[in-house]
Amino acid sequence: MKTVNFNKCILFVVSLTFGVAFANSSAHGIADGTQITNTQAQLVATKTAFGLSDVALDKLAEHVLWQRLLLAKQGVSQVKDPDFFLSKQNDPKSELMANLAALQQLDKKAMCRFPARMAFLTAELNKMGIDTKYDDELCAEFKTWADGLDGRVLSLIFAEEHPNSLGSSYGHAFLRLDTQKSLSTGQDKDAIAINYSSVVPNEEAKEAVRALKSIVGAYDGGLEFFNYQNKKEDYTIKGERDLWQYEMDLSEQQVRQILRHLWETKDMNRPYFFTHDNCATEIVRLIDVVRADKDIAHDMGRIVIPAKIARILERHGMVRKTTFVPSNATLRQAFINNGTNFDWSKLQSNNNNPVHASPTHRLSVSVADDNHHGGHGLGAVYGLSLRSAYQDLLDRSDGVRSYLDLTILSADIKYDKEKLKLDKATIFSSRSYNPANSAKNNPNPITGKPKSAWGLHLTVEQATDASNKDNADHLVFNVQAQKGKSWLMGQAATNTGDLADTLCYVFGGAGGQFGKINQGYRLGVGLSVGCSHRVSDDVRVLGELSVPYWYHHDDSPNRSGYVQPSVVMGVQYDLTRRDALRFVANSERLYDKTQNSVQFGYHRYF
Repeated sequence: MKTVNFNKCILFVVSLTFGVAFANSSAHGIADGTQITNTQAQLVATKTAFGLSDVALDKLAEHVLWQRLLLAKQGVSQVKDPDFFLSKQNDPKSELMANLAALQQLDKKAMCRFPARMAFLTAELNKMGIDTKYDDELCAEFKTWADGLDGRVLSLIFAEEHPNSLGSSYGHAFLRLDTQKSLSTGQDKDAIAINYSSVVPNEEAKEAVRALKSIVGAYDGGLEFFNYQNKKEDYTIKGERDLWQYEMDLSEQQVRQILRHLWETKDMNRPYFFTHDNCATEIVRLIDVVRADKDIAHDMGRIVIPAKIARILERHGMVRKTTFVPSNATLRQAFINNGTNFDWSKLQSNNNNPVHASPTHRLSVSVADDNHHGGHGLGAVYGLSLRSAYQDLLDRSDGVRSYLDLTILSADIKYDKEKLKLDKATIFSSRSYNPANSAKNNPNPITGKPKSAWGLHLTVEQATDASNKDNADHLVFNVQAQKGKSWLMGQAATNTGDLADTLCYVFGGAGGQFGKINQGYRLGVGLSVGCSHRVSDDVRVLGELSVPYWYHHDDSPNRSGYVQPSVVMGVQYDLTRRDALRFVANSERLYDKTQNSVQFGYHRYF
């Protein structure tokens, strides 16, 4: 940033008050390296900042909107970029005094760099009867940029979860900025898309590696401005993902202030994290800088899912209007569901409005009866489970993409016979079904060939070693990849492009387990066959048969290779959007015994 010097202004002010000339000093030292002491800064601020008292300064520095404009938490800005501040102290009080000094002096460089701060201070000082003379007209560069956008209305846009992209598996959120022209014409091409996402350099890393880097914040975040129609087509045509549009209850003045803040932050260096500080948190933060009566960011939690914004905005009464924008896949599915003569004016929205979804975090308590036929059982087993995100086939299906099956970061703990142990920790587990007889099978854009169903699982779990009669449980690291096919059965809801209520599938898989089992490892291939059925809005059932073949070389009498089949049946009944009961029965054939378990659990979504 260029040097900004206010030597003459400070010399004039200090001469009037103390009769002492401070040569070669700067009121805020933007980038010239010249700083005055905190005591001197306070003296200058209190004498020159529109005659404000210390009490008034403290009140302004502690104002919730001032703190949010500085991206401050508990009085400390989270931004490390020095270009984001006028004062090198970077605390809200020092930054306030520096901005007030610049505002009183009508320092155009400072005002053009931070128009949102200047507008906020002007509004607060106007309440005190103080006219700052500030106006956006004073900064031609910002005015040209903002007038070019001509923003009048802001809408949240949510793109549904992508079943075949790890980076988009949570969905995506961005903003639509309607201009005076788009409001008049109703044309998407006249609106603007504002997107915050990771800035991924040109590298040959695979998608899984890029997704991992996004989780740990290896990429910077960046703001992008697009023609909205082009962005919309990227999702609805190329990505075949439905969109939901939520027009927000913001005045034109509030939209203008958000644009000022976007100007301040659009070139700022900040790391992008997949689970936080992402597209969703940026949108929430922008809303919070104009609504002192709201604290939407607080409601988002530590792990931030894009779909969560819509639910929170709706709860806070921030949504004026909701619009469903169907993807090409949904339109094609509507033909399948309703016939080729379907009247498009009757098309209803799919059941994936995130406003109606259950929260993504889940806490569960359970009790199970676990026993071995022909041997001694474990008796009562008590369980506690915590899942950070996202959805399995038995979870409530409203508000998410049909048959979404994705779990990230979960832990299951069991207590039996006075022993507490980790039963399973899921790092990542996902299946994408791509039903072959539906329009939502993500066909190759060139060949038109449907994408296969696939699965990927990374867990740490208790596994029973069935190579010998001990049938002992051991904690192992488990990795498995699957590929297969799925089909829909039954009829979908009429007048929709949604999927039918029954899904059946078959997967072939390969993987390995590593730990204190016989030989320290076992490699496996196998087959999984199952069906999921939505009985009603509140009830879903699932059944799956798995037939894995495990192998490890063993010269002892123990088996080197063996089949260890299992079958699981589950049903969930939703009490409310946040509460559910789940029943799961499992049977697994071991070396010479069959292990059966029946589990009953209560789920709380939060």
